[in-house]
Amino acid sequence: METALRFFKYEWSYRDFTIKVFATPFPYQKSVPLNQDICIDLTSSEVLINQASLYLSINGYDITQACSVFPISNGFRMIYHPLMNWYYNETKTIVVRAADVRGMYMPDYIYNFYTVRKRISSSINYVINKLSNQIDWGDLK
Repeated sequence: METALRFFKYEWSYRDFTIKVFATPFPYQKSVPLNQDICIDLTSSEVLINQASLYLSINGYDITQACSVFPISNGFRMIYHPLMNWYYNETKTIVVRAADVRGMYMPDYIYNFYTVRKRISSSINYVINKLSNQIDWGDLK
């Protein structure tokens, strides 16, 4: 990834450790491009995160196995590159889950983002032009 990613940060603390979640697209971000990758960083400076515990889902579908997972400083980066573009005007619900090496799971981190809306104005203009060409306007033109 050549371009620098902008992340939203979420911190989850449980007893004696903290897991930080950095996510892009941002939670509740609107107009997300249809070809946007999902990138999640899970880090902790207090405990080791168990790579086998990493979980990522979109709209209830487990996509963990389709993610590329890379070790980063104090944790892991999960990247999901969709095989097809997202659909216009969709709400995507993301669930992130992880545990430390002792098996202590963080609560699910759940957030939404919204894909770009299809530009209706160009579609309406197209339909109007098509219909206009099919109507016999007679003396009105």
